[in-house]
Amino acid sequence: MRLTRPDDPDLLIRRIGAMRFGLYATPNEATKPPADWTFIGYDSALEHVPQQAWLRSLLAGRPIVFQASDLFGQQEAARAGLGAVVLPRFLGDGDSALVRLPVEEMPPSRDIWLVTYPDLKRSPVIRAALAFLARVIGQGCPMTARADEIGAP
Repeated sequence: MRLTRPDDPDLLIRRIGAMRFGLYATPNEATKPPADWTFIGYDSALEHVPQQAWLRSLLAGRPIVFQASDLFGQQEAARAGLGAVVLPRFLGDGDSALVRLPVEEMPPSRDIWLVTYPDLKRSPVIRAALAFLARVIGQGCPMTARADEIGAP
């Protein structure tokens, strides 16, 4: 699985879902005025990823107070009340310690690609694993957003 479409012509490539993002914080942090929010983000090695670029577009002079290359470390920092974090919706919406914050700018979405080599696809075991992954990811990260999800916290 990959979050960018491979350009290798020898690979079998199939789009199986879309990872949508949101901005999350503890309920206590969410009561603060947006001008007082602080943020949690990736370290400089991951400045290029779309969700970090979106976070940077939200800062408006407000600080990133904690950086990590690990998404789960960022989530734990948000759970500890350090600030707001960009998380995949399937992760953030399922975390009872966090709430999704309202934002004016639409959060990013990243396509999820299932990739394999043609010779591996001939294996019944590999075909079964690929079908399972496509089904599970397609359910949790559908390619199209539901109307009630677009722009709503």
